[in-house]
Amino acid sequence: MSDKFSISHPFLGSLSLKSLAPSQLVFSPYPADPDDKFGYMEHHVTIHAKDGTELNGWFFNRGADKPLVVGYHGKGVHIGWAISEAAQDTERSYLLINYRGYGWSQGIATEKDLISDARDCIAWCREQTGGFSSLIIAGCSLGTGIAVQVAAAEPTDKLILIAPYDCIYNAAVHLTHHACPQIPLSILKGFCKVCVGNILRSVDFAPQVTCPVTIFMARTDDTIPHESTWNLFHAFTSTHPETIWVNCTHNDFFQSPGFKELFFDTIAGKPSVHMSDDAAWALVNTGDDYYHGRNGSEQNYDTALQLYRRAADYNFHWGFFNIGKCYREGHGVPQNLDDARQWFRKAAQQQNFWALLALAELGDAACMNEVGDCYYDGRAENQGCPRSPEEALHWYRKAAEHGYHWGFFNVGNAIRKVTEPAKTLTKPANGSAKRLT
Repeated sequence: MSDKFSISHPFLGSLSLKSLAPSQLVFSPYPADPDDKFGYMEHHVTIHAKDGTELNGWFFNRGADKPLVVGYHGKGVHIGWAISEAAQDTERSYLLINYRGYGWSQGIATEKDLISDARDCIAWCREQTGGFSSLIIAGCSLGTGIAVQVAAAEPTDKLILIAPYDCIYNAAVHLTHHACPQIPLSILKGFCKVCVGNILRSVDFAPQVTCPVTIFMARTDDTIPHESTWNLFHAFTSTHPETIWVNCTHNDFFQSPGFKELFFDTIAGKPSVHMSDDAAWALVNTGDDYYHGRNGSEQNYDTALQLYRRAADYNFHWGFFNIGKCYREGHGVPQNLDDARQWFRKAAQQQNFWALLALAELGDAACMNEVGDCYYDGRAENQGCPRSPEEALHWYRKAAEHGYHWGFFNVGNAIRKVTEPAKTLTKPANGSAKRLT
């Protein structure tokens, strides 16, 4: 077949007429890095598939009384990237096997073989250890398609998906249309059908998954369209997935500050003590989605409040603010203005302007004066509070009306600044200030 036709596709990579085969396009072998490059060779294992194909990777055996975590990697990576963290977590066993054609694993990958291999490897672990206390399945990008099918077929206790998709075909159509909008959609659909076929349809297997599901989504995913992920989200009919946004792109989840700790603590079923602002933001943003019922999430104040509390556990001011908002409005908790003030104060102590404004609106005169300061000198411009002498005077007046002494002073000072901009003060010999006219 001729190679004269060749393009670069954002999802499928380099395409030519010679390479238009789903197994070659979707499962691009990644054998360049040898397994020994990643170390921990004392935990390196070889497992033979039913057809005799050798599959290679790592097995960290912590014993039959520990959970087993099985990980499935993405299209253009080697499973070895995860072994350092797996080696350090002595509370769980880890099985990390490269797909056929990746690392030292033999063979050519197909969907049928990869699913069969995945289940055979779990069975191998049972034989080696005598079992495990629970099974946790984790997949990233391409690997989420395998993870969903395994979780649908095996008794699984938790499923964790990083940048998942409903099916490869839909994701490819979306991205091809975005890259080549001038080509009719009907032609693009036919092109993608030839390129990837009808494989890895996670959306068909999601209804069979009954365990808790956590989905991590990249805020700016340039590979898997959010629409594709939300289609999968809604397909989990037996369980309502927890969806967490991460401030990253598709390929830098684990380079995003705090995400690695958040991911492994999600495996452990506990919040991360190393949570960064990025990870805390992800919890708050996801909470906002549930609070407002947007981005594919059904409105659920209880879930929103849970996520806000998780962010607040790490002393994150937006977590505090949003818990205060829930108490103020009576969303997810009985309305309680005293509790609302308590949470707003925690956020205001971290210079959160909106918490300060909320306290002012709830009648705190000192906070009214501080809100006036923010409008007066622009100290909260980076939080969306513009410099405005008029708004400053409004809040100073409200503080004064509530009897706050600095409110009186600042009303006079603000009026003087507006009405007498050219006048200055001088200090005479007796030490008292005198206005020059």
